[in-house]
Amino acid sequence: MERSSIDVKSCLLRMICEAQNFLLPPGYSMFQDMLRIVFTVPIRDDLKDDYSNAMREAKDQDCFKVYSERCPISILAFLLYSKH
Repeated sequence: MERSSIDVKSCLLRMICEAQNFLLPPGYSMFQDMLRIVFTVPIRDDLKDDYSNAMREAKDQDCFKVYSERCPISILAFLLYSKH
């Protein structure tokens, strides 16, 4: 499911990574709390899939560097900061 050089899976992984680093703490914004619920993957040692790894490694990564080649836009930044 790729469209115009944007890899959907990479964008989801980037959102998981960015959600761990950029969202306000729980309780400050209902919208951000909803995003956190959707883009938070349970961290369990027995889960070794890409989504769990993105969640597990988010605090130690520069999400832009890791995912920008395959997902050049930050969908999370768009959702948080675009004027509707």
